[in-house]
Amino acid sequence: EIITAFSESLLSSLRKGEAEEEQEGKGYLERLSMKILDNIQLKIQNIHVRYEINLENYVGDQSGFALGLKLGQINVITTNDKWEFQFLDRTVEENIDKPMHKLLALSDLC
Repeated sequence: EIITAFSESLLSSLRKGEAEEEQEGKGYLERLSMKILDNIQLKIQNIHVRYEINLENYVGDQSGFALGLKLGQINVITTNDKWEFQFLDRTVEENIDKPMHKLLALSDLC
């Protein structure tokens, strides 16, 4: 009985250790993906969007309509609560409850 109880105890502790190692592996990937998503930056330059419609089917003549939008730059960055650029690491204990702020800046819109 003593040997059986000891072997069951040893087996359960080994299983528990394997489960903890699995959780640590998942935890690492979760922390890494959180860090990447929290701090990803987006910068798009020189955007031109044009919308055209042919009114021939609606009006009957060769008239049409076009609308264009030009944007020099779009920036999306992570900031602190004062809207200053900041690298955010919410895996650190002191930053776990901090909210994530993103700033969207548009320039040269015409």
